[in-house]
Amino acid sequence: MTIDPTASISLIAANGEPIQTTGSVTVTIDLGNQRVTQQVTVAQRLPWGVILGVDFLSSHGAVIDLPHACVSMSGSPIPFSSHTPTKPELLSMAPMDMLERLLPHPDLVETEARQKRGTRRRPVELGRCNII
Repeated sequence: MTIDPTASISLIAANGEPIQTTGSVTVTIDLGNQRVTQQVTVAQRLPWGVILGVDFLSSHGAVIDLPHACVSMSGSPIPFSSHTPTKPELLSMAPMDMLERLLPHPDLVETEARQKRGTRRRPVELGRCNII
């Protein structure tokens, strides 16, 4: 299998982090009872072995079934993987993660902001989100 480095593209993860690619290669993929040949982009240091994009899923008639935690292709259900990423912080969708990276002590910033606003109300905590 030879990677074509001239086909390298820029990709951005759901959290805005860049994904480093090294090129593309044509591979055969078995999904359920369907075998497809597909040109794929090769990325470095991903916490998963493969990510199927919307373009791939759409072109192969995939139906995403969230209540049953599977994707169906050609009528064959394929269960979602329960794999936990090796670096979940790279793909986290938690909005607080970005704030934590920028601000070393978000609680201190929140306290200072409340003091400047002239209120000492306790925030209502909803998961990792505070409503002041």
